[in-house]
Amino acid sequence: MGKLGSPWLLFFLFLATLSCLLPQNAGAVSCSPGLASVIGTEYIGDKCPGDSTVYTYRTVDLICNNGTIERDPNSSGDMLYENITPSYMQSMIMSQAPYFQAKVFRNSGGTNFVMVTKYFANGGKLDGIAMSGYPVAPAISTDVFNKILYIPTYAKPPCCLKIGGFTAIPSPFKPSMDEKTTLSAGITANYPISCR
Repeated sequence: MGKLGSPWLLFFLFLATLSCLLPQNAGAVSCSPGLASVIGTEYIGDKCPGDSTVYTYRTVDLICNNGTIERDPNSSGDMLYENITPSYMQSMIMSQAPYFQAKVFRNSGGTNFVMVTKYFANGGKLDGIAMSGYPVAPAISTDVFNKILYIPTYAKPPCCLKIGGFTAIPSPFKPSMDEKTTLSAGITANYPISCR
């Protein structure tokens, strides 16, 4: 290999290691915008259903950017609503949603709510699901999404892991040294965070 090959090999090994260590949004969810790229707001509870009757909800304002749901960089910041019940959180959301002609989604446990703007809902899709077919508030659509839409890279997952079957690997899988990265990405993508 000589003197030139050795530094290049170390450089590429460094890049490969660095790419595995950099934070990424686990299980990024796909989207396609409607009339606007601003999706709306997601309200995420901090505990699993049944672990508590009150939760602290974190809000995250969302946009659709290049086919992926991201935190809105123009947002004034995430908010916390502490020690409230799912029914109270729902009533807070529903006090605003009809005014904005938004569509409201929640899981049956009440630990995850999504308020989608009328402009995004007009032709937009979240996780492959068309928003146009769902009613506007005061109606609430339940258990449409089986995962949290956006988890900030700095946040500890706020809820339970819902373990489902593999979707990308249909046959029995025996990893080799070359497949470690693929296996890690597969687990992240196929075991979505769920709050049901």
